[in-house]
Amino acid sequence: MPGVSPKFSLAVAQHKAGNYRQAESIYRQLLAGDPRDPNPADALHLLGLIASESGQHEAAAALIVKAIHLRGPEPVYCSNLGVALSRQGKQDEAIACYRQALRGRPGDAKTHACLGRSPKPFVTAPAWPLTPLIPISIWGTPCTLRDSTKKPRKAISAPSRAVPTTPKLPITWA
Repeated sequence: MPGVSPKFSLAVAQHKAGNYRQAESIYRQLLAGDPRDPNPADALHLLGLIASESGQHEAAAALIVKAIHLRGPEPVYCSNLGVALSRQGKQDEAIACYRQALRGRPGDAKTHACLGRSPKPFVTAPAWPLTPLIPISIWGTPCTLRDSTKKPRKAISAPSRAVPTTPKLPITWA
């Protein structure tokens, strides 16, 4: 890693290998050592991850918040802060963190997954307009299609155009 001290690289390697005690010790040494070390925010963030994995979610959140104060709202910091807050049951704060992370990295699959697993992921999202439902049966399982055009024939014709690549699929219309 360019611009990273060998000691920090060793700590990260220990962390990745699952040797959390060794990694934590090295991160703490780095934080107590040279104040010019270019990675204090990263060390704090990674200490927060270790604390979270150890079940110390409040300590994890506090460490990650310190990292954010040093470096700013890095997407990975915000996402992991959201995880620590979620594990404390602070869903609204966790969702806000996930959304902040997605502002910086909109395609981050891990953060999208965390947001999707939140009990209230769409608290502030506008309600979708209700549209008529079209009952169908796929493999004998009753389903419904939402007709966004409010015209059943267009909604029914869309699956018939998608199915020809696998003509043996048993799709029946109720």
